[in-house]
Amino acid sequence: MPGQLNLQFPSPDNLLVVLAGSWLLTDRRPAPDEITRQLQSRRNLHNISFDSTAVTQWDSGLLVFLARVYQLASEHKINIDPDGLPDGARRMMNLA
Repeated sequence: MPGQLNLQFPSPDNLLVVLAGSWLLTDRRPAPDEITRQLQSRRNLHNISFDSTAVTQWDSGLLVFLARVYQLASEHKINIDPDGLPDGARRMMNLA
């Protein structure tokens, strides 16, 4: 299954990014366009968190996506909670 993205709002100020499927660079992966729209329209967002329990495999394709999400969060002054990311991806993003 190619990479999938679902956005949820467990509270008014938190955007939960639910990732599933394969996030390989060679796979078809979602763009962060919907995240961009949500950040522009929901001014009360203060935190982005992740749930990656359904990610089956990943490589730099996931990191490219996450780098863009981190950039968007920085531009909108929104905190990132990386705890729900795969361990290796979380470590790589901490180095970035």
